[in-house]
Amino acid sequence: RVFGEASTWYLTLPGMPETLYRYNPAARILILLRNPVDRAFSAWCHARSEDVEPCDNFAEALTLENSRGEVEFLLRYRQMGLYSSALEAYQAVFPAEQLRVMWYDDLRSDPAALWRDACAFLEIDTGFTPPFYRRYNRSGKPRSKIVQSLLKSHRVKSAVRRVMPHQWGLAVKARLDDINLQALPAMQASTREELKAFYREDIAAVATLTGKNLDAWLR
Repeated sequence: RVFGEASTWYLTLPGMPETLYRYNPAARILILLRNPVDRAFSAWCHARSEDVEPCDNFAEALTLENSRGEVEFLLRYRQMGLYSSALEAYQAVFPAEQLRVMWYDDLRSDPAALWRDACAFLEIDTGFTPPFYRRYNRSGKPRSKIVQSLLKSHRVKSAVRRVMPHQWGLAVKARLDDINLQALPAMQASTREELKAFYREDIAAVATLTGKNLDAWLR
């Protein structure tokens, strides 16, 4: 039997590799990396849908980032995409055979293959394949803040878990998100170019650390 956990914050939280190693030095660490430009925009979209980002323009939100001081990690759009120092921190603590970097692009293009690769790395059964057809945690501008607040409520989530299986609850939430969330404006081309320039050096460092050609991230 294998126990696991997942979090979007473990990669960049200071001191996390050491904490995980103290807890379980034999842990196998999977890291899934996304183009940091797209990650930053996705984080803003998610923050808007969660009603924690008051700025309704992504480019303006980026300019506000440095003036906000200590804010929650979700709003650190640029900082959270600087992967190289985080990878170095994990590589300094865990043996290479216990680390695996995977790629969001592969998750999108062939999720089943990525799943099999992950299972093989974790040494768990590769025969089970989860459903890949539904997208969870969709982002967007809520049509109704009341509905969105209910969907986020831990009390509501606890009540739902008592009356239906977990996967059913996720499917219901995804359907309600589809109804309640409106699409947000696309990222402006000028903002994309600005972020590519910001991340260029770090992307090169990530490519060196992983041996992965990441030229596509800068196109």
